[in-house]
Amino acid sequence: MAQVLRESYGPYFVFRDRDEKLRKEFNVFKRYYHQTYDRYLNPFRDRADKKVIYGHLEVEKYKRAFPDAFYMTFYRDPVQQIISLYDYWKRTPVKFPKRISKARRALQEKNLDFLDFVKFVLSHEDSYFYNVQPEQFQFTGLTEEYSKSLSILKKKYLPELKIPKEQMALNTNPDKSTDQSYQHPEMAELKQLLANEISIYHRAKSKFESDYDSISRLRLNHHRGKQ
Repeated sequence: MAQVLRESYGPYFVFRDRDEKLRKEFNVFKRYYHQTYDRYLNPFRDRADKKVIYGHLEVEKYKRAFPDAFYMTFYRDPVQQIISLYDYWKRTPVKFPKRISKARRALQEKNLDFLDFVKFVLSHEDSYFYNVQPEQFQFTGLTEEYSKSLSILKKKYLPELKIPKEQMALNTNPDKSTDQSYQHPEMAELKQLLANEISIYHRAKSKFESDYDSISRLRLNHHRGKQ
């Protein structure tokens, strides 16, 4: 997605938010932000001339600075996500031991089985699942339906997007969530553990499907108009 944005708006006008410390300590940031906003004007003046700001960030962070901005995001099936993360970490050697997360360190040192790993992530980490409400965004895409998401984004919201053909063929492991190695009884318990994350994902998916249906109807009406 970042590549699409840079090609559409120009590299200079696309800003990647790297405020990692502020993101991880967001409650502290909110207090600081609201106390200093009026005193120092816009704390984000270093990115005020940008057309796009992207990254792993809280929506509330920019609402006051850019109240009329278009907010969009992508969701991933949380079942697929945690399976993919576990499998990847199990088969991939650690390159920088001092930089790994608590979850990966626990997996490495305690040799956690899959469900114990999921429980550890849910109780110790806050950055692996995207628990942001989809209603906060004008557009919600799905990584499993990346090409359709780009199509919706361009046809309904951002017609100026320049989307390379190769981007239209990128979907994130669409069949991974049905991996046979995590079927019953683990799958049932996994879905119970991730009930909140799955609920949020289904709402995002419903919003995505509504958008897709609307552009499908527009295409059909356009086609009928030509006949």
